Order: sequence, then structure tokens, then C-alpha cells
Amino acid sequence: MIVKTKLSEILDELGPHVENASIKGYGASSFIYAVNQGRAIEVSEENGGYWLEFWEKSDDEDAAPVKEMTVDNAQEAAGAAMDWLRGHGAETPTPKQEVPFRFSLSFVEPAEHLMGIIRTFADSPDENRRAVAKAMIDVSAAGAMIKEAILKNAGCDMAPYLDFWFADALVCARSLLEYDDAESRDLGQSLIDAEKSVIRSKESVLAEIKRLGLKRSDT
Repeated sequence: MIVKTKLSEILDELGPHVENASIKGYGASSFIYAVNQGRAIEVSEENGGYWLEFWEKSDDEDAAPVKEMTVDNAQEAAGAAMDWLRGHGAETPTPKQEVPFRFSLSFVEPAEHLMGIIRTFADSPDENRRAVAKAMIDVSAAGAMIKEAILKNAGCDMAPYLDFWFADALVCARSLLEYDDAESRDLGQSLIDAEKSVIRSKESVLAEIKRLGLKRSDT
């Protein structure tokens, strides 16, 4: 797990003074979760500052945070978190209108030589090569659509990528790993890696949906 340095510093400040505190999530989606005296808080990095979400003790696992705020630096984040967890901070902080949706997407981007193999094998008489090549073309296109939308800060439907149906192409990919030629083996491994990337991406998105108390239909 890649732990953010600044989050680790805040965790060091909170840890000795609260019942439980740890860093959860991975990479860009990591955040601090701390609990004390029936209160909880999440701290994450956002646009050079910090985003804080405050919870009161509740039997509702899907309860929304009672307060949200942003601060400019790690010292302010640690101070606000400590005040809340010690039972202070009764005044509602200035709310932020948009709740950040934090998740990590993983893509397999075939190198140019592999793309050449994929294009060639897409019309191969060999069923295994043809099926895997076509699946790689389709899943790469679905991922590229999302990446382009992110770069343009535009909305897009992630379902074609997150719910990509590999079906029998994975069986064909495993068969290619036994072929004598390196090109077929490389092609097979590329689709296996692509499936793992899709799974990681979907798990990250679903975890964030659960964290925010949303339904998939809300996103």
C-alpha cells in the first residue's frame, strides 16, 4: 500500500490520543479514519488541502456525515480532527457543497508492438488468438473512453469498462499461454492483466459508493 506522507503525519498526531486511528484505502484514494468517544472522522487530501468528514455515533452504518469542511494544511486538519474526537467542535464548520468522489482506476495500455500483434491476430483463423485480440481491442477502447472523459473533466458511463464481459476470451487467453510463440503468450497475458485491472477499478468504485452511502443508480 502506498501511504501519503502528509496523512501519515496527521495520523502520528492523532494516534496517541484517540481510541483507534488508521490509514485506509490505496494510493490516491487513501484516507485517515479515526474514532474516539462515539465520534469518528475521515481526513483525505484534496487539491493541495484536506477534506474532513465528521460523524456522530450511530446504529445506521450508511449514515451520512453530520459535518464536512476543508482546511489548507496538515496542522489545521489535525487540530480540527482532534477537537472533534475529544468532544469539542460543536459549531458546524463551513460546509462544502460537493462531496469528492474518490476512487482509483487501473488500465492496461498495450505497448505499440503489442497493439500490432492485437491488430494482426484480430483476423487470425486461430480462434484463441482472434477471440483474445478482439476482447483486448474492446476493453482498451472502453478504458480509453473513460480516460479521455477524465482529462476533459467530463462525465461518462463507466459501465462498459467496469462491467466488461470477458467471457470465453479468458479461457482462450489461458490457452495462449501454452503456445510456442512469444507473441501469442504475450497476447494471452495482456488480457489476463486487463481483467485484473478492471476488477481493481470496480472494487475501488464500489468501495467509494459504499463509503458515501450511495446506490449504484445514484452515480
